Amino acid sequence: MGKGRLVFRVDGGIQIGLGHLFRCFALAQLLRDNKKIIFCSIDLPASMKTSFETAGILCHPIKTEKDFFTLIHSKDIVVVDHYLLTTEWQIKVKGLANKLICIDDLNHIEYATDLIINHNPYVLSCEYVAGKNTKFALGFKYAMIRPVFKQLAASNNLKKTKGEVLICLGGSDNRNITKDIITTVTRIRSNIKLNVVVGQAYPFIEDLLKICRANPNIRLSQGIDSQEMSKLMSRCNVAIVSASGILIEALTAKCRIIGCYYANNQKNFHDNLLEENIILSFGDNSKEFQRDKLIRCLETEKKLNLSRIEEYRVEIAQSDGNLRNCINGL
Repeated sequence: MGKGRLVFRVDGGIQIGLGHLFRCFALAQLLRDNKKIIFCSIDLPASMKTSFETAGILCHPIKTEKDFFTLIHSKDIVVVDHYLLTTEWQIKVKGLANKLICIDDLNHIEYATDLIINHNPYVLSCEYVAGKNTKFALGFKYAMIRPVFKQLAASNNLKKTKGEVLICLGGSDNRNITKDIITTVTRIRSNIKLNVVVGQAYPFIEDLLKICRANPNIRLSQGIDSQEMSKLMSRCNVAIVSASGILIEALTAKCRIIGCYYANNQKNFHDNLLEENIILSFGDNSKEFQRDKLIRCLETEKKLNLSRIEEYRVEIAQSDGNLRNCINGL
């Protein structure tokens, strides 16, 4: 893959979360030495824009998809990570760009792309409806997480602190599940130290600040960088997280994971991890917080499948080379 442009079409915010942006950013960081990187977004939080530009990524705001089409050059590789863009949109882009890559974990349309990347390890290529020449990069071998966590996956020198718990429901958590988790954990484990992490898009920060002022065992962090997050995960024995990119990052740190889901694209990933005994779970929190299930997770002594977790950590640690190779091979 020579010099040229890698053009991302991705959005993120309070309603749709920041996961699409984070995994595109991870891929962009991996490939930026060989390509000029451009992020085209209708919705892009200011904090994320700053992070991208600091990393040397050009952010180009658009108002419509027509605006995006006018930006594409015939030599571009376009990367789309967006659930609302249709098969027809993909066909249009295919006619304008050199190659089209789709980052997808929903599998809800017919795909007209050159490559589909899905780092869910339980998905098979035969489950997709795609062109006969479409290539697939599936599983943790192609994990799109921040670089420091791939380093963490390769490390065996992790020193855990007993009695420390990480709570992170992703970058936005517009249902404020974070608050419910804190309230539940502190009621039954008053001596535990909680490290609560929320993103810049989290809309209920005042609620948490009020709780933290009344409890010295709660440390609240907002919008911390990957280095700080990796330090927290390395230290915490337990991580209460959503079934998203943050769960993969917690896996690299060998945390005992208590997971949940609250979005459609998280369910399949969550259910398969639970079936394989990789995580404990307090289930579907999309409509109602599952307090009793969370309490059972906190109280159980059930052992997880540690050997399988180690296999996944090895795959994640090696994912950079796999991603480069599959994109270079287009």
